Amino acid sequence: MNCVPLLKARPILVLEADDRNTSDNQALVEALRKTGNTKVTEQHMRTDHPFSDHRIAMQAAIVNWLDAITKRQP
Repeated sequence: MNCVPLLKARPILVLEADDRNTSDNQALVEALRKTGNTKVTEQHMRTDHPFSDHRIAMQAAIVNWLDAITKRQP
């Protein structure tokens, strides 16, 4: 988690699938929130690691997140 101090003030999107990375992703999100980062968005999708059957949903989640963070900035 050496990256957490570098990311503590940045908007972060964490997309999770049903794979063995979920616990690592959740640990990252928790560590970022503990630093006071209020710009962390975590979303879980019931799919495989490459999001094979959720590609459009994944793209929509990214576009919606980008849209939301650009509206927050002055």
